[in-house]
Amino acid sequence: MGDWTQIKGRFFDSTTGAFDESAQARWFATATGRIGVTMTPQALLYAKGGAAWVNNRYQDIQTGAFCGFGSLGCNQVDATTTTTRLGWTVGIGAEYMFAPNWSVFVEYDYMNFGNPSVNFTFPSGNSNAFNISQHIQTILVGVNVRGNFGGAPVAARW
Repeated sequence: MGDWTQIKGRFFDSTTGAFDESAQARWFATATGRIGVTMTPQALLYAKGGAAWVNNRYQDIQTGAFCGFGSLGCNQVDATTTTTRLGWTVGIGAEYMFAPNWSVFVEYDYMNFGNPSVNFTFPSGNSNAFNISQHIQTILVGVNVRGNFGGAPVAARW
C-alpha cells in the first residue's frame, strides 16, 4: 500500500535556541501480511504486520539569536535534507461482506520509524545532526469490490 501525504511537524533546536526545524512526511508505504478469523461467514477480524517506509523533507529555519546575520535574514530556510526511512508496522481491522463481491472494512495501523540521526548541512559548510523520532498512526475506512471473472457466484470466504 502506498499513500501520498502532507503530514507536518516542527521542533525547536534547544541547543542553540536559534533554529526551528520542520519535518514533512511526503509519502509512506507498507508491505504487510495479515492473519484473521471469521466471526460469521460474512465477518472477518484480522491482525497485520510488516515493513514500512516514509519519505521526509526536513528544513532548518534560522530564527532567534542568529536572525539578521549574514544574507539569510530572519525566518529563512538555511538547510534542507530529504530522507527515506525504513520502519515497521502493525495493525488490526475488521471486514464485513454485505453483498456478493462487496465488503466494507475499518483498519487501524501504527508505523514506527525509530530515532535515527538526521544531518543538516548549512551554506557555510557547518552541519548539525538531530535524532528525530517518528511514528505515524492511520485509520482506514473503505469499500472493496472483488472481481468475478469466472462467471460463477462467489461464496463469502477469504
